[in-house]
Amino acid sequence: MNRVVRRARLPFIVMFSSFAVSSLALILIPFLLYLPEKAEVVLSYVSAFLFWAGIIVGCVASKYIDTILLRYISREADNIDFDFQKYPGVITFSKKPLSLICYIILGIGICLMISDIIFHYVPQLVMFPVIAIVFFLFVMHCITDGKNYKFYKKIRKECLRSYELQE
Repeated sequence: MNRVVRRARLPFIVMFSSFAVSSLALILIPFLLYLPEKAEVVLSYVSAFLFWAGIIVGCVASKYIDTILLRYISREADNIDFDFQKYPGVITFSKKPLSLICYIILGIGICLMISDIIFHYVPQLVMFPVIAIVFFLFVMHCITDGKNYKFYKKIRKECLRSYELQE
């Protein structure tokens, strides 16, 4: 079981960081207006590359985590005491205080984006960071409320508990 935790730790770190890079690439966009023309072209390609590379690497890491955990479940099917959720992580919500704060920020960001679409009163220098934050919080919501992350946390907790008992 400890091997599964070690094998899944790095892909989780890669997945979280790649989606963070992808959302940070959105923040680069408003600064393109203030650069010379050649630098603007280069930075636009760099930000587009970072955005799409972050999404692709994050999705590949997510699929790799899924195969690791599914392989573990198929081998240890008799010993697993985990209630798999019926719904995907997108429509399940955690009740932890940090998650609730993130949901509130996500809701405010979505409302700000919708009001900007309707009324056009928010400056673009403000909207791109809002879009980046909403994107990052939505992806983190999908990951942390998904079955893979919850199962990983449960396996990790059991490993730590068994490690403490051995000492």
